[in-house]
Amino acid sequence: MPAGLPPDVAGLAEALLIGFLIGAQREATQGEGHPGVRDFVLIALVGGIAGLLQNPWLTLGALLSVTALLGVFYHHMGHRTGITTEMAALAAYCLGYLAAVQGEDRLRTLAVGTAVVVVIFLEAKRALHRLVRETITEKEFDDTLRFLAVVFVVYPILPGGEYGPYGFLAPKKIWGLVILVSAVSYCGYFLTKFLGPRRGLRLMGVLGGLASTTAATLSFAASSSEEPQNRRYYVQAAILANAIQFPRVLLILAVVNPVLAAA
Repeated sequence: MPAGLPPDVAGLAEALLIGFLIGAQREATQGEGHPGVRDFVLIALVGGIAGLLQNPWLTLGALLSVTALLGVFYHHMGHRTGITTEMAALAAYCLGYLAAVQGEDRLRTLAVGTAVVVVIFLEAKRALHRLVRETITEKEFDDTLRFLAVVFVVYPILPGGEYGPYGFLAPKKIWGLVILVSAVSYCGYFLTKFLGPRRGLRLMGVLGGLASTTAATLSFAASSSEEPQNRRYYVQAAILANAIQFPRVLLILAVVNPVLAAA
């Protein structure tokens, strides 16, 4: 929140800033005949006023009005196939609303931060298209979906307790190791692809050693059997990962118990 301003004024100011950021990006890339800075500032301001007043009917009515106006504009520009500008305008309204809600500083920070992320994605249109259409293959996309399923679908539904004699069976902890091994393998693949096997795997060795030496070593061992031509680099990466373990432990010890670390 800007210092020295009343909370309601600060909220509206942040809503205007959000509209300006998104509108400036749209006007710079779309040109004439499309919603620009003024349109987005006004849309965000309407959202900010709705957030300030906290009237459910006013909020809903304003949202429906903005949506209807955007629908009319989209129908008028019938030759267009995308709805990026319209969705950006709705985002400006919603973020402007969040920025003006009183007594919720976290929402203000979230609104402005999200607006910056939205602008970054809008600005990265060509890079994103190139990434999806040219850089990432269908197999790599499928592997990404599998990795995300391992992390966000399977892991949350596993029980967190320990079972069996001496609690030897802990599904969530075991799956956590699976995630670490998968993450090292997944990141190592893309580092190898973009940096080459030599630099990519060495960097992955350092990062894997910082995260989990065991997971990194297991991942490198499995990958080396699948890519015998890069076996030397996987061995180097495994050595690096294990070498990193000692300074990592020393650093943690220095933070937790400086006296013991200095002994």
